[in-house]
Amino acid sequence: MRRSNLTFALGFALACSSFGLVAATPAPAAACAMYRPKVAQSTERLVAQAAEAERKGELRTAIRLYERAMNDDAGATAPRVRAALKAGELQAKAGKGKESLRRFEKAVALDLTHYEARMAYGRALVRKGDFAMAQTQFGAAAANVRATEMERGHAQAALAIALAKQGRAHEARIALDRARAQGALAEALAEAESVVGPAAPVAPGAAEPGALAVQM
Repeated sequence: MRRSNLTFALGFALACSSFGLVAATPAPAAACAMYRPKVAQSTERLVAQAAEAERKGELRTAIRLYERAMNDDAGATAPRVRAALKAGELQAKAGKGKESLRRFEKAVALDLTHYEARMAYGRALVRKGDFAMAQTQFGAAAANVRATEMERGHAQAALAIALAKQGRAHEARIALDRARAQGALAEALAEAESVVGPAAPVAPGAAEPGALAVQM
């Protein structure tokens, strides 16, 4: 008899709560929480907290929070990539080149089509002296259909630097010409020109070297 009364009471309470007549009990509230999209919100919240710590100059806290968001395997991709890029940026400011490089590599691994991730990783590789791997990153950024024409031009300018550092002067000048044609800003062009050097005249009818390899 007691079991029947308890069953009736629970059924009545659930029915009433569904119509807003009584407050939901803790058990139904916990059950509903299972269906709330907390993961993406949690990642975004970590990124927001990290940004606030960065604004206050608390860089160690900011890095820790960005890296927590970056490593949230259940989180949405976009905030995780953003967190990885910020963590890499702050690690570089702290003079930790290896840690910075790994964060940028993580950003690329999270989204192979992310323009900023490819560019940041490529620049870090140039600082390391790995120009062949940097070429791969800049080549991918230059071929990114999601990027703007100017962004692809900036990638071509960076690609010219990576090629020139490998002694591939003619290919570097071709990349630099493409950067100009795609509207890269003067600053990016000037940096590339300082490495590639002045343009050399191309003999009439000279064949352009094969397309630069782009490894995704």
